[in-house]
Amino acid sequence: MYRNYLTVGLCVLILAGCAANQRYQLSKDDKGRLLRLDTQTGQVMQIDGDQLTPVQGDTASEIKTNAQVPELTLPNGGKAWPAATLPELGNTSAALTSYWYNGKLHYVIELYPLSKRLKLVYSGYYSNPSFSLILNDKAGKRVAWTAIPANRLKHTFNKILKTEELSAEGVIVMTKQEYDGIDAWLLQWNPR
Repeated sequence: MYRNYLTVGLCVLILAGCAANQRYQLSKDDKGRLLRLDTQTGQVMQIDGDQLTPVQGDTASEIKTNAQVPELTLPNGGKAWPAATLPELGNTSAALTSYWYNGKLHYVIELYPLSKRLKLVYSGYYSNPSFSLILNDKAGKRVAWTAIPANRLKHTFNKILKTEELSAEGVIVMTKQEYDGIDAWLLQWNPR
């Protein structure tokens, strides 16, 4: 009897944790097993009573592929900028999407694939690393700049590219005229 209460209590705690920060997603596979996906690490665990067992192979990759990651829908005037390469992070690619709304440039940066160096950045191996997002006009003059601390990066799975990535979102205050004048962007890695 005590074991049943313990099992129910554990399930309630797991579900409460899932709902609190949306780090975990619960689903059932085609065999009827209850699975938990960690959306930050990509780890898939089978929930069996009061036990969590790692799931490997096809089931884990299917769960990761089918995970519901919010898709970015750009409003009118939104831009998907050409990708850049960061050779200092193991030839990681960087993608930028942006749009202007209500006096602010809203941006999303995606870093992919998740190279060994990028994993070190995410794990906290470097002390206080950051990225610098630089936006320039056609003449090469800086329109805006912002620092993105590495601890703001989120570990996600890009369904379109079918790869793990790190991403960050933010805003920069600027006028519509400044936003329309942006012609190029640059992302610099700042290890410390």
